Amino acid sequence: MSRHISDETKLRQGRGKGTGPDYLPWIFGREFNSRGTATSIPDWKHGRMIQCLSQAERWFYYRLRWNDRVVDIREQFPLLPLSETTEIAAMFGTKGSFNNRMVMTTDFLITMDDGSEMALTVKTGKDDVPPRVNELLNIEREYWRRRGVKYFIGFKEDLNPTEIMNIRYAVACYRKEDVFDDISLARHLVANKIIEVDMNNPLDYREIVKALEKETVWIQMKSELALY
Repeated sequence: MSRHISDETKLRQGRGKGTGPDYLPWIFGREFNSRGTATSIPDWKHGRMIQCLSQAERWFYYRLRWNDRVVDIREQFPLLPLSETTEIAAMFGTKGSFNNRMVMTTDFLITMDDGSEMALTVKTGKDDVPPRVNELLNIEREYWRRRGVKYFIGFKEDLNPTEIMNIRYAVACYRKEDVFDDISLARHLVANKIIEVDMNNPLDYREIVKALEKETVWIQMKSELALY
């Protein structure tokens, strides 16, 4: 069951503040009535549990975090103050979320290595944008335009599912502590981009291990991790 928490309580808790491992998203999966699509996944670099409210959000998180230029991702980012989105909605002749009674959020606020930011809303497909949803997206777009932040809509249907699954499988062994055999070591090397592979096609880790057996990096890592 979803748990309703008032906006006042969320503000007192400091939601929407912080960065990296210290960021608190405005919405947690346990509070979201999503018929089972809301989950939390660990960020493989800083360890914080990331609150994704749909499979599309999970896929985009993996794809974004794989990009080395991305230094931080803040999910379920609140569009505060509520009075501003209410004013923007009135400008467009519509209303914000729940008739201006609920703080709106953007799925991902992304910080790049040059300090610039991008806001991203995620949808399953291009048919997943009925008129009312488009009204809310226009409010988001204007909110970020006022702040000089580029705003994008991403569609899950445009992602390569093979690439997403490859990223997900590799990063589960991102830390050395998660390496316990040859296959997990190969996954670790892929996750840390120590070796180059084509992430857009299915990866055969047994073949990767065979190809690495005489490579210096492989021998050194096996020795370091005492994998004999």
